[in-house]
Amino acid sequence: IQGGRGAARAGLWAALSLALRPQVGLFLALLGLVWLGSRLSHGGGKNGRGEGDWRRHLDGRRVFLFAAPVALVLAASMVRFTVHTGRVGGVAESATMNLTAARCHNIVTRSFASEAELRAALEQGEAGGRRISLPGFRALGRLDPRHPLALRPALGGESLDFVGPMGDPAIHRELRRRCLRATGVAGQLRYSVANVALLWFIARPWPESSDHAAPELLPWAIAGRRLAAAVAPLAALGMLGVWVRARGRRRSADPPAREEGTRLVGLVLCALQLLAMLVLSALFFGTPRLRTPYDPYALILATAALTWLAPALRSGLGRPK
Repeated sequence: IQGGRGAARAGLWAALSLALRPQVGLFLALLGLVWLGSRLSHGGGKNGRGEGDWRRHLDGRRVFLFAAPVALVLAASMVRFTVHTGRVGGVAESATMNLTAARCHNIVTRSFASEAELRAALEQGEAGGRRISLPGFRALGRLDPRHPLALRPALGGESLDFVGPMGDPAIHRELRRRCLRATGVAGQLRYSVANVALLWFIARPWPESSDHAAPELLPWAIAGRRLAAAVAPLAALGMLGVWVRARGRRRSADPPAREEGTRLVGLVLCALQLLAMLVLSALFFGTPRLRTPYDPYALILATAALTWLAPALRSGLGRPK
């Protein structure tokens, strides 16, 4: 992006990242939207100047070289999904179940093969069917009911039970519609705030919290979560600062301005990574395990925020700039 070189190699690394952590797909989509919007708003990128101006380097051919490996990995995943489930999909069949839990705030989801099996489980407490539990929502359930982020299941119970396959999209669409009717938009926004809070403040780090063979690791993991929570506000401030500076920056051929532009492009990429994590966590739910790969981006953005705030802080303390 900063120099226009190595597009195919970068695409291969992006494809590998997508295969290892599918959430990278949202970052790549946001990156494409920013690039496309930038080109449309600046006449196709013909006027860009300087090493830090990505409109100058990212033409259609380079974008194709970058996107082709990513598209191949996504296509292979879709074929695999279709072969195993009989339905057209993307990566994981569990995604639709996770989305339902995020929009209904149930701790447990249970699917049964028949109505008789479901009745036996409800009336007699018999085990059966398929059961999936979400520890993060169980942590919300342990909060004081008066807590603003305490678990408040949309349908009244901590468990959602139904007859049919666990990943059936039609069943889950109907469940989500019921939950939306029960909570309204305000309730769904509250769910999204709680889902994001799980990243830093509520959910216990896993696997340390369930590793009974090494309980001494949990205090260290909790300390790491607290440290990340302390960095989070600064990282959010840095992310907002990046957007303000990117929109207000004027292109220049002067070497200092080009250097600043190069740094700004790098910060935009970090901001897009953090934004992708926040959006996905709000729609689904967050956990320390899913947050940890994004901590380096948060640290970079927090450092940028402190750099921008330092002159104002020195001025406020009466010291010369």
